[in-house]
Amino acid sequence: FYGSPARPAPFYELRAKPGQHVVISRWGFIDRVFFNSVGYSPEVFTRYKRTSPALPWWHDHSQVRDLRPANKLILRFLAREFTREVATGNENEYKASAAITEALIGGTISFDGMEDVAPVHQGFGGIIYPSLAMRANADNVAIFPYIVERFMRFEQAEYIRVDSMNEDSFCYQITELDFANSLTGDGTIE
Repeated sequence: FYGSPARPAPFYELRAKPGQHVVISRWGFIDRVFFNSVGYSPEVFTRYKRTSPALPWWHDHSQVRDLRPANKLILRFLAREFTREVATGNENEYKASAAITEALIGGTISFDGMEDVAPVHQGFGGIIYPSLAMRANADNVAIFPYIVERFMRFEQAEYIRVDSMNEDSFCYQITELDFANSLTGDGTIE
């Protein structure tokens, strides 16, 4: 399951063009789920001209500043792999990041002494990484399907027409054509 906490991100990720129709859905978590973060580095933010050069609020800034040289090298490698631009037709170039993702979110997490924040699921539910299509100004998530089934709930879906896109202002103009906030028993949007 791929998504973004930022509503505009899917338009940029899809490279939506005027006249196209898109369905955007919103989902909520019904319990805590932890994500492994990857790709967040000052170098990435500079390269993609992120509006705010600061790391996200949930990222521990001191961890990046105080890393040993070997760990900084690993961080840079991971940031490069997860912020690689891949041309249409070359999707096989995602193989390395897919393999790294499996390693980063496998296994369980120890919550000794932190039981008050421990999720029901004792492992990472997915990864969170910068959206390159939005110049690293938003985040993307990749979530295991079983996490979606067990720990998330559908909230709404919007059927949208893309009216225009201004690359200079980095803004889409859209029209909402339809809206739904319920599912049938078999999961079909009503």
